[in-house]
Amino acid sequence: MIFFGGLALLLHLFLAGGFWPHRQAHTFSISLWGYMVKALFISWFWFLLSYYTELGAIAPILVISLSAIALVRFTSGTAPIYISVASKHSSRHFAVFALVSIVLSLPALGDLGSIFTRWDAVVSWNRWAMELSENVYQPAKSAYPVLWPAIWSLIYEAQGTKEVWYIAKASLILPVIFLSFYVADQVQSGRYLSGAFLGVISYSLFFSADQLTSGYMDYPVAVLGFGGLLMIREAIAEDVDQSARVERLLIAAITISLAMLTKQPGMLFAIAFLTVSIFLLLKKEITLQNFALFLAILIIPTLGYLSIYLPKQPSVVGNLDHLTDLAKTRRGDVGTYEYAFKILYDRIPPPISIAVAIGIALNFVFYKSRTAVFGILCFAIGLLGFIAYAHCCSYGWRNGVPLFSFWTMSAWIGVFLCVQQIVSKGATPPPLVSLASLRNGAITILTIFMAAAVGLLIMNIEWPREKITERHNAQIAQELGRPSVNKALLHHKQKIMKYGHLVTHYKPAQYLPSIGDKVGFCHQITNGCIGRHLKGRDRILAFLSEAHASPDTKVFLQNSIQSGEARLLARQGTFVLYEFKSP
Repeated sequence: MIFFGGLALLLHLFLAGGFWPHRQAHTFSISLWGYMVKALFISWFWFLLSYYTELGAIAPILVISLSAIALVRFTSGTAPIYISVASKHSSRHFAVFALVSIVLSLPALGDLGSIFTRWDAVVSWNRWAMELSENVYQPAKSAYPVLWPAIWSLIYEAQGTKEVWYIAKASLILPVIFLSFYVADQVQSGRYLSGAFLGVISYSLFFSADQLTSGYMDYPVAVLGFGGLLMIREAIAEDVDQSARVERLLIAAITISLAMLTKQPGMLFAIAFLTVSIFLLLKKEITLQNFALFLAILIIPTLGYLSIYLPKQPSVVGNLDHLTDLAKTRRGDVGTYEYAFKILYDRIPPPISIAVAIGIALNFVFYKSRTAVFGILCFAIGLLGFIAYAHCCSYGWRNGVPLFSFWTMSAWIGVFLCVQQIVSKGATPPPLVSLASLRNGAITILTIFMAAAVGLLIMNIEWPREKITERHNAQIAQELGRPSVNKALLHHKQKIMKYGHLVTHYKPAQYLPSIGDKVGFCHQITNGCIGRHLKGRDRILAFLSEAHASPDTKVFLQNSIQSGEARLLARQGTFVLYEFKSP
């Protein structure tokens, strides 16, 4: 199970990119990021095919076959990866690269071996993944795109169960690691000051947050969007030749299309991309055909999502009105923008705020550089997003995280230009493009893959299906929802198994081991709820907390006991278990 799930993770987040090789030489980090987003892009269409067919039934065979073919493409040079490190400094540069990458990735890596426990991650994002693995989709009133649930569903199909979440959650770590590679590349290539600035700011705003791999989509969309902005900056640099510019814009378009498939704020990054692309088109630095291709890459994946969403929910804005009303309620009498600013500002350490502000201001000093103009554009789009956030989504700080991507990019560009002005120009060593570097890239990928494969095999032996399922179930009981409620429910497991159906307002009960498939959910235990679940059954159980029961529920329960339709089976603290019989 672990082997196939882990192999699926490697395939869908990197190896599949080998079927769409780069045509130009790029730095190591750009090349790796490009293959990652291409793999995700291809996997999204694989998911759509799987959703409309029974492709999931042969997922393990497909994962092994395609992974083997992709690995051959990488190691043979069909899908080239270049190591852009001067040979005489290769050991030192590689050590710096590895150290920076490890330090930035530690918060994410520290979350390995944990399950989804945050509310929306469990009852929305991962629930969709579990449904999609069985070709079912119930968006309810939401209009959230489902890139990551789709990837998780492919992992669940490959591992043969949706009841173990470790590998699906671990998939969120990969984009963060690849982003850390870019920071490391900046440092090891000689851009020490601007690279360190980027590392400190991104670590403070993206890497060290406790939400990074929680299963919420705010950080994934911010990381993908930031990666897209980085690729745009790499594309518009004055010293980039035409072919490399087009391909880096292609990688940026793919990245931003994935951000749009992750959550709605991804559309803000599309504004940045389209603005830059139109400018380059007018300057004749890209062709109309290039622009049309970029536009198609941005739009077509979202149309694929709408093909599964609109038949279930005709409103493309989902529950936006409800979220806007929620934001109004949360801020009360406080001003709209004042409240939104305070929520976001409180999440940023003051020294980071000052550094970001200075970096953004530097773009106006170097306004004649088109890179600085892009920095100013990022700042402006961040302000546009802030206005939207203040009105619709300021009920939670997480919704504003993607705005940090724009301001971080703007600040880093300002610092980069300032450092470039102070330090002699051309200090950065050019990428080394040679047969030797190509071979080094292939060896690196092969070594990493073989180490990962061996690791997965060892884990598969040490943690067989029964053992890892037992560990997963224990974590659910102890960490998901409220442990005291889980304990009370599992205490009555035998009764629940005997009666066959349990109704409760406690939603995490649906994921508890042994009883999850016996659980039905109601917001309140009322006559309508009980009647709906009793239909076709002789009797059912109802579990609730008296402390959280509504007045209507209390009256209904009292009347049901008096009429003989219900009886109290057990009481444990404030939790009670009732039996209801069919009339």
